[in-house]
This record gives sequence, structure tokens and C-alpha cells, in this order.
Amino acid sequence: MLFSPMRRVQYGMWFAMRLWSLHPSLLDRVGLVALWREALLAQKVLTGATKGYRHHPQLDRFRQSRHPSRAIASYLWSVADEAKERGYAFDVSKIAMRRGKVSIPVTDGQLAYELMHLKQKVRQRDPERLQLLSKGESVRVNSIFKAVNGPIEPWERIRKANGRTRAGESAPVPCRLRERLADPEAVSAHITAHPEVSATSIREKQLSR
Repeated sequence: MLFSPMRRVQYGMWFAMRLWSLHPSLLDRVGLVALWREALLAQKVLTGATKGYRHHPQLDRFRQSRHPSRAIASYLWSVADEAKERGYAFDVSKIAMRRGKVSIPVTDGQLAYELMHLKQKVRQRDPERLQLLSKGESVRVNSIFKAVNGPIEPWERIRKANGRTRAGESAPVPCRLRERLADPEAVSAHITAHPEVSATSIREKQLSR
């Protein structure tokens, strides 16, 4: 049986959702619009306006902050700021409250993983964006996050060759992958040198060892 996105939310079913730790300026047009839509949905979840999505791992760090509603609102404002810079008309009246001072830690391993994931997404739909992302410059982070040393975050869902791990699952292969991705410069250099390599193929190589 097929479900529309809203019906999936109603029945608590997960579909693709990513609240990027990366700065919104790094996203292509499709990615920025999708982020706005998904962050608005996250706001509904965190403010109790919907029953779906309550256990989605992408919401963990917002829920664990001192003021989850303020955190997601500030996140939405950062997305709206980037949209305004590009001349997009996002309806900021949908943001539940004014922005506040928020600082949520995010590991450099997580940022490296997201950059690799983003490059994979834009490789086909926006080659020019891929070139910009592959220049090897320091990775910009969303203003509500603070970069700290560490591997990929435990709430990240990492794909295996035969499916997905659950958020926080500590299997040997994901652990080795996290160690490998802990150095953002190494990951960026690898993808720049091998643009044909996707995140999925890297994981498959890890599994074959």
C-alpha cells in the first residue's frame, strides 16, 4: 500500500528526512527547498503539533537541547536567511517563534559525512554545485551548531550494502567507517581525487575488507 507524505506522518512512518548540519549556503536549490519543508515538519513534531515522526533520529539533538522549540525555530530562521539571499520567498510566518541564542555541538566526523552525502546528491542534479563543494575549503556549519572533534554522530543512519543500520547501532563496519570519516580534510581530498566514488561505494569497499 502506498502512502502520501502526510499520510506517512499520520501513521508514524519514516520517509527521507535530513536536517543538515552544514550551512544552508552549501545546498543546491532542490536541497534548500527540501530542507525548509522538512524543518517545518520537524517544528510541528517538536512543538507537539503532529504525532508522526516523534522518534526520528534526526530530531534527537534538537530534543536534547535546553529549548527544543527555540532550537528548531532558530534553525528555520537560518534556512530562511539563505533563501532570502537567493531571492526565494519562504513564508517566515510559519516559524513558531523568534530566533534565539542556540549552540548545539556537532562532530567534525558528522560534517565530513554530510559533505560526502551532499556531494553524492548534487553529482547528477547540479554539477556546478559539486565543483564548488569539491574545492577543499573549510566546511561551513549552520549557525546554531558548534563543530567539535569526534566521529559520526550516533543518531546518523548509515547504510549497509544489505540495508540500513538503526540510529546509534554499534556494529563493527559502521564503527570503522566512522573512524575513517572522522577527518573532514581526508574525506574531502578523497572525493576530490575520485569524483566517481559515491558514499555507497565507499561503504561497500569497507564491507568487502
